[in-house]
Amino acid sequence: MKTFKQFVEEGLRQAMSGPKETPAQKRKRQEKDNFDLYKKRQKRIAALRGDPEGRKLTKKQQRDYLQRVNLKGIKAFEGTDADKQELEEVMGQFKDASKKAMELAKKLGKMITIMQHTSEGDYKFAENRNEIRKLERKDYEIVDTVAA
Repeated sequence: MKTFKQFVEEGLRQAMSGPKETPAQKRKRQEKDNFDLYKKRQKRIAALRGDPEGRKLTKKQQRDYLQRVNLKGIKAFEGTDADKQELEEVMGQFKDASKKAMELAKKLGKMITIMQHTSEGDYKFAENRNEIRKLERKDYEIVDTVAA
């Protein structure tokens, strides 16, 4: 038979120790941890491969970004008439380049990559990886890809 003091000490010891994890709970937790690590690894691999799904922000990351970067408060995004006109002009140039690329893709039966010079803004077309690499060395970047 326990004395009152032993009884209280035993109760305190049990209260201070964490809950015991059963073998089933432990196995389930380990499976979940392994699955989470697997999903994380798959996302990393997808991002390296270039899949759009791998580059997406999680909902929490997106919410945090929108809270930190108050886009509505930035005055640079307030467009003037000159800015709107310039934007329409640039979009017109891109549409023209896109049409030319579509015609070229149909004519050749290949995928055509539209590339734009980073500072000058002129468009060039590439048919294969070698041409893309050459243009990238000349400071062009990929804007769009058009299939036949």
